Amino acid sequence: MSSDREDLLARIQALERALVEAEETNRALVSGQVDAIVDRSGSRALLLHEAQAALQRSEERYRTIVTTAEEGVWTVDPAFITTFANQRLASMLGYEVEEMIGRPADEFIDAAGREAMRERFERHTRAGDRVRTDVPYRRKDGTLLWTSVGASPLVDPDGRFAGSLAMLTDITERRMAEEENRRSEERFKMIFQSSPAAIGIGDGGTIVDGNGRYCEFYGYDRAELIGRNVLELGLWVELADRDRMLAMVREAGSVRDFETSFRRKSGEVRDALLYVEILDGRAGGEPVLLIMVVDTTERKRAVLNLRESAERYRVLFDDNPMPMWAFDQETLAIVAANEAAARQYGYTTRELTSKSLLDIEPSLESEKTAESVRKPEQGRVSDGPRKHRRKDGTLLDVDVHANDVELKGRRLRLAVLHDVTKRQALEDQLRQSQKMEAVGRLAGGVAHDFNNLLTAILGYSDLLDVRFKTGDSGREEIGEIRRAAERAASLTRQLLAFSRKQVLVPEVLDIGEVVRGLSGLLGRLIGEDIRIDVVIAPDLGLVEADPGQMEQVVMNIAVNARDAMPEGGKLLFEVRNVELSAADAGGSEDVPPGSYVMIAITDSGIGMTPEIRKGIFEPFFTTKEPGKGTGLGLSMVHGIVHQSGGAIRVYSEPGHGTTFRIYLPRVAVPRKAALPTPGISPAPSRGGSESILLVEDEEPLRRLAKRILDLAGYTVLEARDPEDAKRIARTHDGPIHLLLTDVVMPGSSGPELAASLTKELPQMRVLFMSGYTDDAIVHHGILNPGSHFLSKPFAPHQLVKRVREVLARDVA
Repeated sequence: MSSDREDLLARIQALERALVEAEETNRALVSGQVDAIVDRSGSRALLLHEAQAALQRSEERYRTIVTTAEEGVWTVDPAFITTFANQRLASMLGYEVEEMIGRPADEFIDAAGREAMRERFERHTRAGDRVRTDVPYRRKDGTLLWTSVGASPLVDPDGRFAGSLAMLTDITERRMAEEENRRSEERFKMIFQSSPAAIGIGDGGTIVDGNGRYCEFYGYDRAELIGRNVLELGLWVELADRDRMLAMVREAGSVRDFETSFRRKSGEVRDALLYVEILDGRAGGEPVLLIMVVDTTERKRAVLNLRESAERYRVLFDDNPMPMWAFDQETLAIVAANEAAARQYGYTTRELTSKSLLDIEPSLESEKTAESVRKPEQGRVSDGPRKHRRKDGTLLDVDVHANDVELKGRRLRLAVLHDVTKRQALEDQLRQSQKMEAVGRLAGGVAHDFNNLLTAILGYSDLLDVRFKTGDSGREEIGEIRRAAERAASLTRQLLAFSRKQVLVPEVLDIGEVVRGLSGLLGRLIGEDIRIDVVIAPDLGLVEADPGQMEQVVMNIAVNARDAMPEGGKLLFEVRNVELSAADAGGSEDVPPGSYVMIAITDSGIGMTPEIRKGIFEPFFTTKEPGKGTGLGLSMVHGIVHQSGGAIRVYSEPGHGTTFRIYLPRVAVPRKAALPTPGISPAPSRGGSESILLVEDEEPLRRLAKRILDLAGYTVLEARDPEDAKRIARTHDGPIHLLLTDVVMPGSSGPELAASLTKELPQMRVLFMSGYTDDAIVHHGILNPGSHFLSKPFAPHQLVKRVREVLARDVA
């Protein structure tokens, strides 16, 4: 490029010299300087002849330069009008010379460069400057001509600006090449920056540039990466790899598929393939390199996995304990199956691979469902549980985890088939447990409110009873009212047992002795046509439970067994230690692994269908005729066992009898039993003269308790709720010896009220009463030691007796 411009400058300078010589001679001839020349030469005629000869030589030299020049020569006057154009210029533009003379020069310039060229002419050429620039022209046929223009100013004999002389060199091909290079560079930049591949440029180990993916690959921001040395950043895991790569590039000029590893900013090592090209080779130094980095970490892992999968196919597929198969997505034919799958479905592998998925999955008999299975999936497919049919016709719940693969143009789906039938059953059990819990909460709430009513009925019945003498007719009716109320109280105790809200009095006991002690009573209860056998292991462990409630559990199951054997049969009681592993527990949350004492009660009765078996622990569920039972017996058993920290399972099939297995946790160290709850005693209790703060939100019950305590001689301060009780305690002048409070009340509980008042009245005793107890008094149905409790419903003498017992105790 520089040599072309120097040559053009030399040509312009030669032409200028020829013009100067011709103009000087011409000026000499026309300016009257002939006389001066005559004086020097002595001959006017001779001088004129020599001057004309010199002018002719100058013009010939000028004409020779102009006509033989490879460049176009163009002169314009001060108005930018063409005054001269050589043949080369006319040819370049596609005109005849005559067509150009007299026309404005900017008519021939492309519109894009016209204004700039006019500005250069006016600003620089008129000022006497030489101008060199690239100018676009339009040929006569409309095509674009790029020229390199060297322009110089022309002056007249008086030194005034007379126009401009320009020499034009056709550089269209060069400009087109430059334009193509520019477009190539723009395309390169666009590809470089937007490429999904990581591309960088390195110079002597320094990172000159890198696109977004390049920076992302190394985990750096662009500002952190560009201009830094790869050795300084520690990008190469193995420097020997870098030396080997550079040697290969110097030898071959490029590198393909060069495997190596790089360390990211986070320290993570990533595998990569390098594609390297030399952009600029430098003698004696490191070349400038164009580098493309392909992250192969995941692909490499996949290849390794695939290789291992191929090598271990027989181990991972044929001998895999998980059932697996592959089926054709078009035909749904099973093309491969392992031994585990064959066992799961009851076939041999040969039989299974002769089947279609339609033979195994009943829902696929619908064409719409089958079509959904045929659709290819991206990545892993997880679906389930789905119903699959075994060879014997039974159905399994199966979770399917699959991948779509292509083998020799055939679309297959490789599936792992996890039998979740047991899991589904456990989930059903969980839902059943949640339903039982909800019903239990309802039953407990109903029993609590019912107990309040029964307390009032029983209390007022007793108060009325004392007004009648023995033999009075009214006393018999009162007795009937009381007996009906007691039966209702028994029903509420069953509801509380089911809801696990009854108060237990646990103690460490030998459950074998409990069962052995009941065997004689059971013989009379269930009849002589049923044989009873009791087998108790000699090394039986101890459990912690309420013995009375455990007796009720055994009795209820025995009575149900009697009803299942209307024509007689056998009833076996087994009590022994068991150790349940995770496998024995079957993953069930209600029977976790551990040490238990198991009570197994087996009858030879008619058994139960699965539908009946599912509902036996639900409250009010019964298979008896109306009026023959409430259906609360087994639900109460369920509540007592679970409240005691144990679990119960039932096994039964129609015609094969029933077995109930009760698991109670064994205890190694006996725990101190909770305070016993006093039972109903017909003996009257004496009262006292102390002050009692009575807190009960149920008005009928509050009035009854106040009347009973008033009759017993106590001073009763009556409060309808905890806030009312606090107000009375603050304003009462004398001492308060006892706080008698309900457990569950609106706003604040009885235990919270007691905790608040005992801070101010530390000598005050506390007696709680409730139809059931919540976690403030009873934790999982076991009375907290140290708390005094009276269970509703209660008789007047029970209330007076319990109050007296609490007042008579020493303050702890």
